[in-house]
Amino acid sequence: MRDFDIIVSGGQVLDGTGAAGFPGWVGVRGDRIAAVGALPVPEGVRAGRVLDAAGLAISPGFIDIHSHGDETLLLYPEAPSAVRQGITTFVGGNCGFSPAPLGDQWVLSFWEFDWWHEVAPYKYYEPTMRPLEAVRRKAAEKHGLDIDWRSFGEFLARVEAARPVVNYVPLVGHNALRTMVMGTDYSRPARPEEISAMRDLLRQALEEGARGMSTGLDYEPGGYAETSEIVELARVLPEFGGIYATHWRRTGIRKGTPQPALAQGLKEAVEIGRQAGVRVQVSHLLPAYRIFPDPPASLLRAAAEATLEILDEGLRRGVDVSFDVIPNVDGGVVIAPYLVSLLAPWLRDAGSPERLAELLAAPDYQAEIREYIEAGKWYSLNPKADPRWAEAIVILQCEDASLEGKSLAAIARETASDPRDGARDPGAGARETAGRGPAGRVADPLATLFDLVRRYPRLRARMGMLGREEALGVFFSHPRSMACSDTFIFDDRWEVRHPPYFLPHPNTYGVFPRYLRRYAGPSLEEGIARITSRPARALGFDDRGVIREGAFADLVVFDPASVDEGGDYLEPRRYPKGIRWVLVNGQVVVEDGLQHDARPGRVLGRGT
Repeated sequence: MRDFDIIVSGGQVLDGTGAAGFPGWVGVRGDRIAAVGALPVPEGVRAGRVLDAAGLAISPGFIDIHSHGDETLLLYPEAPSAVRQGITTFVGGNCGFSPAPLGDQWVLSFWEFDWWHEVAPYKYYEPTMRPLEAVRRKAAEKHGLDIDWRSFGEFLARVEAARPVVNYVPLVGHNALRTMVMGTDYSRPARPEEISAMRDLLRQALEEGARGMSTGLDYEPGGYAETSEIVELARVLPEFGGIYATHWRRTGIRKGTPQPALAQGLKEAVEIGRQAGVRVQVSHLLPAYRIFPDPPASLLRAAAEATLEILDEGLRRGVDVSFDVIPNVDGGVVIAPYLVSLLAPWLRDAGSPERLAELLAAPDYQAEIREYIEAGKWYSLNPKADPRWAEAIVILQCEDASLEGKSLAAIARETASDPRDGARDPGAGARETAGRGPAGRVADPLATLFDLVRRYPRLRARMGMLGREEALGVFFSHPRSMACSDTFIFDDRWEVRHPPYFLPHPNTYGVFPRYLRRYAGPSLEEGIARITSRPARALGFDDRGVIREGAFADLVVFDPASVDEGGDYLEPRRYPKGIRWVLVNGQVVVEDGLQHDARPGRVLGRGT
């Protein structure tokens, strides 16, 4: 009988295809699965190590189809936030951002927030790009990271030399291409010769290993691109079997008052796929329709179904389109932990929450902030774009425990003022936003926000997004759906110590356990397929994302009864529960929630 390096035995084998699970065993030899069978394990089978998975599930390693892990992988090649939740492969280079190719400018991609103000001082909106040499010096000072690569291939070589613990599938970002060609003169459509130059750079990146291209059409510099520019670039992708992943146009450039494109932006994504003849991966799908006033759940589900109809129409027209979904209601990437974080420009001015609380005692200072916000100039708190903004802010922790669990809008209604008693009339904008309080009094959520910050400068709050919870079940029921994180790779200490004091989003450490706990049902087998074989097939892999003989031995053994995220919005930097073992390319890298030193991950570039 054949020998194996590792046998995983006694668990419920979920092979990733959606087929019914069965009590079985998996034999691993080298980096491949060498045998799969039903229990019992045949007599005489020998292995260097046997992992007893009785009562547990044996799954292919989770594939994160939409991640920004490539941005920080050289800082954290051990990738604890990813591998300890069962992610064995991630797709980087999403939303138009990739660390390469590089020219004379570096494009901000969020993880640099703790020191970006030292490279490029600002009050309201962070500058999109700064000279590479200045950023290179700061990255070396802060992280010991030498940004010494230029081409896409050089970056991939750096990653391979760093020996990451997880597999990395690289996409090249449209923002990187646009910056290489247009530099700081990007707030316009590209000229034909510039598009041609971008095509050449894209082709080079694909030849050097990129598996596709992504766009981020709500971000600079890519958000200024016309559809025709993107189509011309995307036409290169089919020659290399590449995919087109897109953060579709939804909000416009996030620096003011543009109204969301939403449905039109999603239709544009499908049309790009049709004209370019390329497979489309729609990133972190959201409802493409907004409903005011606050609608019932049935209308929210209808909006999700209408969103899917846009994609289904594309499928009927021959566009190979699929999509991923973040399994929570407030996105990913990072969180702003304090209520005062919403006032980031003025917080930067003040220097600390306590000092801003003092300044807010001045009526004219409050009036100045109010004028800017009510004009729709501040994206993070924009009553023009989102009249229900105050409903989505929930108090998590406060010295006054009676406020905990309440929305800012609810608190505003409870403390509403009456203009007839001599109090200041907050104005029509505030009335439309928050409505009426008791006995017809006018609720003013901005005044409530200012008052809470004055009294409790470090009050903890959660900034959510209304109307998505009902959509998640609708989206995940679609046969083209997948789950994703939309996060960076971090350790358990990362934070931004400069206003607005960002922390990693809880997704960073536990999005897939959260998904398994809340959204993988009613069939766990189908739920596993959304994070294993389905993204693998979308990426063109036939030997990952499945448990079968000959496939790569990326495996996760977890407890379906206890798996769950470990962190929350007060402290997201905690690892999840219920992940027993993780294997990457045949090596055990996580055991009983603890990480081994092995780093067997690979760059899964084109041709691998």
